[in-house]
Amino acid sequence: MIRGLGVSPIGLTMSGTAGGPQQQYLYPARFVFPGLAMTFEFSRTVGVNLSGSGYIALIGRDVLGVMHMVYNGPLGVITLSI
Repeated sequence: MIRGLGVSPIGLTMSGTAGGPQQQYLYPARFVFPGLAMTFEFSRTVGVNLSGSGYIALIGRDVLGVMHMVYNGPLGVITLSI
């Protein structure tokens, strides 16, 4: 997805995957949640190949690291706050 947007990688990093350690590209990124009026900018984030999964992005530690997440198991509800 990120390559299709014309974003060029800015580096490489090693990442642990289900298939073992793999080199992954790093990209500058901005996540915008218009309905919540929230924008997150990152100088670098890890790009992964999600083809075939049906997903275009995963919200990872880079986004969750600036939030407080509460999971209510019995209700099946996740609440995110800044």
